[in-house]
Amino acid sequence: MSKKREKSAYFISVFLLALVLAACGSSVDNIHISSDSQMVSTDSSDAIWVPSEDSEGNPGEDDSVLKQIEASLVYVVCKDRMGSGVIYKETENAYIILTAGHVISEDENSAHITFPDGTTVLGEIISNAKGRDLAFCRVEKPAGVHEPVVIEKTACDVLKSSDEVYASGQGYLVPATIYSGQVVAVNIFSEDLQKNVITTSAKCQPGMSGGGLFDAKGRFLGLIVAMTEEQEAVAIPYISILAESMLLGLE
Repeated sequence: MSKKREKSAYFISVFLLALVLAACGSSVDNIHISSDSQMVSTDSSDAIWVPSEDSEGNPGEDDSVLKQIEASLVYVVCKDRMGSGVIYKETENAYIILTAGHVISEDENSAHITFPDGTTVLGEIISNAKGRDLAFCRVEKPAGVHEPVVIEKTACDVLKSSDEVYASGQGYLVPATIYSGQVVAVNIFSEDLQKNVITTSAKCQPGMSGGGLFDAKGRFLGLIVAMTEEQEAVAIPYISILAESMLLGLE
């Protein structure tokens, strides 16, 4: 089979799997879109923060994972809306930024992207699938150390209830906000959001929409788009993001 046919077959399988997941998930109806009218709260006393170094001057294993997560986060401002984002992919000269569709203002074709070191660049919005609450933005690579999210499909395939996860968001010129928790349900259909999601016990704050959900090893599991009535993070699973990314020719 040619590479073109293999890629086409892979795309079809991913798309069909996304449809099957949407049809087969159980449902929940207490999920609500979080407001992104403000930056990520700096009140993170109960959040996990990554110290620059430990008492001996070296990062611990957990710190390394959290620093890896922080390096992949960005702050997104689009007209009167703001939220978080992740560096989804890297090309030779650009980064592809992924954020929640509701973080991007209607009819806008650009957004300001701020990296953890304070560097701000203007990015081009290449897709805003409002119905799927996913938006992609292309920015030229700035100087500094920035890393795309670590994606391993197997991490999503084996995800199950009670697995440890990290919910993350990025404010403006403040340390990343990262909360730990556990998976509550995988592939559960939300009546409010009309899509399959991952629900967690990890805390979520306004402004964290567009941030990433990661496993204990720092691997990307999905994109935070909402929170429950108990202010717990809800994410679109990676398989749904992959299907949209393939439609855009980003894979």
